[in-house]
Amino acid sequence: MKPVIGYTLGDQSGIGPEVIFAALASGELPEDAEYRLIGKRVELPLGRPNAESAKHAFDHLEQAAHALREGTVDAVVTAPVCKETLHEAGFRWPGQTEFFAERLETDNYAMCLTGKRLTVGLATIHTSLQSVPSLLETEELVRIGTLLKDFCIRKGIMRPRIALAALNPHAGEHGAFGDEDGSIIAPAVERLRAIHPDAAFDGPSVPDCVYRDAVEGNYDAVLAPYHDQGLIPLKLVDFHTAVNVTLGLPRPRLSPDHGTAFNLAGTGKANPSSTIHAFQLAVQMAQTRYRFSSFGALPAIPCARQSCSGGEQSPSARGSNRSSGSASRQFLPFFAGKGILYPGKAHILSCGVHSFPYGTRQANAGIVSPTAKAAGRKRHAEQFFRAVGRVKRRKRHVPGNKVKNRLAF
Repeated sequence: MKPVIGYTLGDQSGIGPEVIFAALASGELPEDAEYRLIGKRVELPLGRPNAESAKHAFDHLEQAAHALREGTVDAVVTAPVCKETLHEAGFRWPGQTEFFAERLETDNYAMCLTGKRLTVGLATIHTSLQSVPSLLETEELVRIGTLLKDFCIRKGIMRPRIALAALNPHAGEHGAFGDEDGSIIAPAVERLRAIHPDAAFDGPSVPDCVYRDAVEGNYDAVLAPYHDQGLIPLKLVDFHTAVNVTLGLPRPRLSPDHGTAFNLAGTGKANPSSTIHAFQLAVQMAQTRYRFSSFGALPAIPCARQSCSGGEQSPSARGSNRSSGSASRQFLPFFAGKGILYPGKAHILSCGVHSFPYGTRQANAGIVSPTAKAAGRKRHAEQFFRAVGRVKRRKRHVPGNKVKNRLAF
């Protein structure tokens, strides 16, 4: 089934229509999806915000939220809007993140920005810097950290490494520069480690180093305590590829991570790269959603699965395996179906996610399906096996089978 990706044109006096249509014509969007305009194209004066363009933008956001709520689209990509004129038109939310969360009736949401080199979640969003310390709460960090972990898994990172950035310089120097890091962030890290053995959480991490560490590949995502701490490094290294994702919605909503750029409207100089990546990620997330019960949270126990010896493992045994910490006995979720990954000696289950016992040589061969056309899917398979044990690639001809690429322990 082809996912349907809806899109809006944002404030049409800015570069929204230009980058959207450039992305659609780029030839870089996945072909196994349908792209559907929400709202209509209107002719408006370019280069300056105005009340009419804001009114159309607001109306199209309402239509997009309705489409997500009713399920007529599988994901939405929204083009940039001008918040100043949008508020004058009656838009009462700080931003699109809060708007879609309310319209889709969820309190469990968060803002995430992701690019080619860096992924950042935000503990606080559109608020003054002065109010940030009073808004930070341990339970909120645990909630958002969980959403960020689930998002990483949906991107194919099977055991994500997530750092919680400190609020204060030098992570507070043991209270010398504030006690929020020790009293709020550190307990959140311990709590996340306890409830999510399928991820590695670290922190409070010194903020002037942790983003460099993430860019260099030591972390898969960073949870920033406030807006600009996370977005400054992100836009420094991923300005043209960064995508804004609203985590926790029943269906994904994404947007390019830039503004209306009125000064570039109509000049042909607007770069559509961020919008292209937004569409690409929307398709990936919509396809993944078919394999999960909801976008907001992973199922606690996906479905029945078999042990390496072929017998079904009891829930109590699974629990004892996790608590034992034995790598040869734990289970990790991975994506099945759509030709992503097939365990060598197991059948494909009908549900979207199931667990696979790893770390034993009996779980010997995971093969990349011949129907997996996207190179990213092969990469996801490799990431899974690297996470669970030493892997080497080798090419092997399998008689009677078209599969030639095999991953082996």
